[in-house]
Parts: sequence; structure tokens; C-alpha cells
Amino acid sequence: MNTRNLYIPNSTHFGSIKNRMDYEWSDDFTASQDKDFKWTGSETATCNLNDAPNMVPAIGSSCLMPGWTWLIVSGCTVKNIGGDLCEITVNYGGMLDKDDNPTDESKMTTKLGVSLSDEPLFRHFRYKDIPIGEKSTIRDYINGRLETSVDNQYRLIATTEHDNGAYEQVSTALGKELLDNVRSGFTTYKVATQTWEVSFKTKKSPDPQHYLNWVGFIKVPEKAPAIANDRNWLFTGLNVETSDDKIYSVTYTFILSGPGGWDSTIYAKPA
Repeated sequence: MNTRNLYIPNSTHFGSIKNRMDYEWSDDFTASQDKDFKWTGSETATCNLNDAPNMVPAIGSSCLMPGWTWLIVSGCTVKNIGGDLCEITVNYGGMLDKDDNPTDESKMTTKLGVSLSDEPLFRHFRYKDIPIGEKSTIRDYINGRLETSVDNQYRLIATTEHDNGAYEQVSTALGKELLDNVRSGFTTYKVATQTWEVSFKTKKSPDPQHYLNWVGFIKVPEKAPAIANDRNWLFTGLNVETSDDKIYSVTYTFILSGPGGWDSTIYAKPA
């Protein structure tokens, strides 16, 4: 049998135990801190199986271990260990006040994600200066609405299935280059999508109004990696999760723009 610990949980915390049945706390209290500065701990007690429901502490109540009362009960399990005895395991979680600073970047963890996706070639940054009318004409050519005239490879006319309207002809050097690429089957290109996640834990309930007002706008992330001067970040998501130990897990998500940046006339947050 485990040796009796010096401190005994009182009946008001664990429930009303009329006859103070024999029970013992073991000397196995353990606690550890993770990379997000959150502490978790556990300890066990043995008691009569019938007394277990009254012995189990309430979720959200404080730990009774001297010096560790800032830990919060996050869960309990009861295990029959033979005969009329059972073992209660109490799990704790919490954070010290000195580690609870949501604006301290040294206490934040980050995650970079990179993936590739297909984009239409006419959206490539190289072709940003092609007149809109020429791009529209090339799009119609890609979609089968236009075809090359017999007298000029860069003069496009409507196909027999469509009405012949007024189309802006492809005349610029970049427009002709794009049209040549399209004719050779090069209609899409691979673009890298980079996401940046910033996560931290806190005992303070985040102000959702403050963060939600930034979603969908240009914002510089915390601990962001170095990027080219013509790129910037778009704040695209916020996730807040709570746990039984009253700790909030907060994650911000950002997406990096392509060359030229996110359009400030659309994505700049109003003053």
C-alpha cells in the first residue's frame, strides 16, 4: 500500500463522506511544462470503490497539493484495483501568471505551411500589365469562343458556334507571348501558397471582437519570417479553444501574397 501523504483532501472538496472511510494519497504527484508554458500534472488516491463518486473532485476545482493550488482539475478516472478498492487518478492543468503574456512573442509557437496549386496563366505576375481587353480575348480563346483567323495568327475571331462580336485584338508583345503559350497548351502555372500560424496559450479570455475585426485584412504576423518587399500577409483565420483547466489555446492564420502584395485598396483595414 502506498505511504500516506501528509495532506489529506477535506470532505468539503471531495463531497460529504459521513464516516471518513480509509483512503490514502500516494506520493506520485508529478507535473511537467510543455513548449507553450502550460503545466499538466496528476496524482492518485486509493479508496473504497463505493466511496469513489464522493471522492472525485469537481472539474475546474483547485489542486490541493501545497504550492500547486494554481493548477486546475481537468479530469479524473476511477480504476478497480481488486476487491473493494479502487484507484482514482486526478489530472491537472494550468499556467503560472508569470508565463501568461499573450503579447510576448517568446512564448508563441509558429508553423509554416507551403503547398502548390494551379492558377490560370494569364494571372501570372509577368502578365499583369497586359490590357484587360486582351486578357479577356485570350480567356475567350481558351474557352473555345474564339479561333485564329486564316490571315493573321494573332487576330482572333468568333467560332461558328458563337456570335461574332467586337473583340480587342492581341497586339502587345506580352499579350502575344501569352497567346503563344496558351496555343502550346501552357494554360496554367504552379503557384506556391504559404501559410503562417501563430499559436499560444493563455488564462485570459481573448477579446474576439478585437481579433475578428482583423480577419480578411492585411496584417503583419507575430514572429513572421522575412519576405520580399513586394509581398505581404493576409490575416485569414482565428481559432480559440478552451479546456477544462481554464486555459485558452489561440491560433492565428495568415496567407502570404504573391508578388505585388494583397491589393491595399481591397484588403487594407479601414481606419
